[in-house]
Amino acid sequence: TMAMTWETLEFDFTNEAAGTAAIDLANTYDKVSIFFNFGTDGATAGEKTYYWDDVTFVDEPIDILPSLPIDFESTTIDYALGDFGENVSAIVVDPTDPNNTVVQSTKTAGAETWAGTTAGSAGLAQAIPFTATATKMTVRVWSPDAGTPIRLKVEDNTDPTKSVETEVMTTMAMTWETLEFDFTNEAAGTAAIDLTNTYDKVSIFFNFGTDGATAGEKTYYWDDVTFVEVQVEGIVLPVDFESPTIDYTFGNFGGGLLELIDNPDPSGINTSAKVARMIKNGPETFAGSFMDLEEPIDFSENTIFKMNVWGPAVGTTVLLKVENLADPGIVFEQSATMTTSMAWEELSFDFSAIDAAQAYQKIVLIFDNGTVGDGTAAFTYYVDDIRLEMGEPAPRPDLPITFEDTALDYALADFGGNASSIVVDPTDPNNLVGQAIKTAGAETWAGTTIGGDAGLENEILFTATDTKMTVRVWSPDAGTPIRLKVEDKTDPTKSVETEVMTTTAMAWETLEFDFSNEAPGTAALNLDYTFDKLSIFFNFGTDGATAGEKTYYWDDMEFGPLVGIEILDAAANGIKISPNPASTEINVTFPAALNELVEMQLIDLTGKTVQYFEVADQQARLELGNQHAGMYLLRIQSNDKVYIQKLMITK
Repeated sequence: TMAMTWETLEFDFTNEAAGTAAIDLANTYDKVSIFFNFGTDGATAGEKTYYWDDVTFVDEPIDILPSLPIDFESTTIDYALGDFGENVSAIVVDPTDPNNTVVQSTKTAGAETWAGTTAGSAGLAQAIPFTATATKMTVRVWSPDAGTPIRLKVEDNTDPTKSVETEVMTTMAMTWETLEFDFTNEAAGTAAIDLTNTYDKVSIFFNFGTDGATAGEKTYYWDDVTFVEVQVEGIVLPVDFESPTIDYTFGNFGGGLLELIDNPDPSGINTSAKVARMIKNGPETFAGSFMDLEEPIDFSENTIFKMNVWGPAVGTTVLLKVENLADPGIVFEQSATMTTSMAWEELSFDFSAIDAAQAYQKIVLIFDNGTVGDGTAAFTYYVDDIRLEMGEPAPRPDLPITFEDTALDYALADFGGNASSIVVDPTDPNNLVGQAIKTAGAETWAGTTIGGDAGLENEILFTATDTKMTVRVWSPDAGTPIRLKVEDKTDPTKSVETEVMTTTAMAWETLEFDFSNEAPGTAALNLDYTFDKLSIFFNFGTDGATAGEKTYYWDDMEFGPLVGIEILDAAANGIKISPNPASTEINVTFPAALNELVEMQLIDLTGKTVQYFEVADQQARLELGNQHAGMYLLRIQSNDKVYIQKLMITK
């Protein structure tokens, strides 16, 4: 049944070749011969070479019929694969595991839309024990494409009119996945399940409804055809995935896939047998999974969620959310950041601020929120031992905020269509920073609160002379307005907001925010108020539909003014800019040869950077483009010094 590989063939001498004698057990048989390509001469076939080995007498009975579960591992079962509609199937070594045997089904170029394979052409040894509460089967499959319809059919071996068919789509390409087939959900146009019937024959159809001429010849693999026994218990906390009587049914959204598997790394803090594997695929950045619980979560005493996680990268954010089953608007969520890669670690989530009067009965998990997964090992995670415990909540963040303290609960809380997480600095693998994605559906006021509704550990101590904060930011564009807001966590009407423009594109810079200079239309700083809640807004005033989805980073939120950079007069320090006024270009001359790259921005009177230059020579000629006539500032930064020169442009 195979070409250019070894396979074991079984010869039954009770089934003599046409035109030859039947076996006579009174005879002595002590001579054996083998014939390759019998019936075709060499002139027709051409010279061909064959190999053979292990000529063996089978001295044990062969089980005629298989029974569920079917794993194709037995050497004493006659699996009797029966192909139809130009399908070609064979039992082969698993291409991904040399210790496993599976079925390879090739839907040939000439295959019918209904081509398939029967496992056990003469039927099963026992009928499938369907009941009103047990109507499911699972099959592990490997498909070259996601979105391929796989149909499973069961029927009465003695009466093919008594049958039921159901269909499931593959969700992954070129990897194994376990599909669940529910025969109470019959395929369109086929009979419903009838529990008075006997179902003792099973067939599988790959890419049902598409013929081979349309799809082209494709190869599929399948294994572990299993009847799902009755599961009568729902999921309850703590969730350890070990119970054989709990139905661990998961829901997926946006490309997430959560499934129960054997623990791939039973080591460290987690040596349990079973875990849940999360594979993050596209298309959504928020792809994840959920599980409905048997009963609402009791937050009256225990408010700290803990769980064991395993992931491929440090800095991965794990979002844990609980929801009301009837009203998804009743929700509470917290995030934690992984500090270990390729090993189990325990994460804690502080739910002490939740409204315990509400009923929360759904647990939602999202890994690396804000990033589109591709289903590879880089987006494969494992979860175990989800439990709710008593204990002191993790300390809240306090200024300065660097995102480096793994003991803190930074609790990034997004609003208005923002998606934030703590990630590895894209420019420094040894640094953790906040990542904010202002999505295409974001509002003009989308932003992130650091510390969530619980706020900061301590209030920000503004005084008449101390009204400034600094934040290090990375923006894809210069001239982007960044707004910072502080408020009283117990009274959101007590707040103050201020705003600064970025001056650099695709590089880190430190911005200074002066809360004595409030943003237009917002309240002035009131030193009698308590300010212990902090939020940041990127590209404030522009929605995501207008700007398109953009990613920003921030770090090092500190109280106090910007230090370490001197603001100097360019002309007084020997930098010559001429002509001034200018119309189309200027010449810039430095007093000495440059030994580093100098960054220059042309800034209009609104604070927006309208042109950006990089200069590496002592003398440079800069084109001014089509700037409108008016007064501008030329900002020149060299190491820790900033030089400013007014520039008049005339037309």
